[in-house]
Amino acid sequence: MKIVRCTVVTAIFSVLLSGCVSSMKSADLNKYKGATPDKLLSEQWYVTSLNPRLFVFETALFEEDQVRKMADDLSGLCKASGGMTTYSSLSQNAIHETREAILESHSRDKVRPTDHGHTIYDAAAAEQYFGHNMSDFNSNRFVDVSMKNYIQKSYFGRLDCSVKQGPSWRVDIVPGDVFTDSSEVVSLPIFVLTRNQ
Repeated sequence: MKIVRCTVVTAIFSVLLSGCVSSMKSADLNKYKGATPDKLLSEQWYVTSLNPRLFVFETALFEEDQVRKMADDLSGLCKASGGMTTYSSLSQNAIHETREAILESHSRDKVRPTDHGHTIYDAAAAEQYFGHNMSDFNSNRFVDVSMKNYIQKSYFGRLDCSVKQGPSWRVDIVPGDVFTDSSEVVSLPIFVLTRNQ
């Protein structure tokens, strides 16, 4: 059965990846005290810079520690800088701006194309793709439940950092389309659009 093989391969890959890209520790974040999010993100080997203010990180969808990594690291950066973090839900405007930034990027080839042709998360398209290509399990439920769970936990959305002694900033953390990589790992690109205030 396909899901069993996919799960085994995915589990092995995730163990390897999660050991390398878990959320940053306080000591590592303290090195970036007072830095902007683009400074932090541009220096991480697992993050791809698409332009000076747009970054992408690919994670296994079911590996929650990895999915929440961007929210954890960026809120940790804010705390290390003496700031207060405020979360807001993901807006249509943020999704539109992120899509536009991807299209305007000179590094568009670095964005992994999906089989259903979208770059920003589209639940209906993702469900159609998974239903067609991985019909041995309830793929619609798998994608929907995972995404709703992560959205409710504020892993995606707007993060505002207010700093009294230094520059304040804001980022939008936007999920991209779910896809299966060459190892059949169910993966999710996460885009971070940075904004200085």
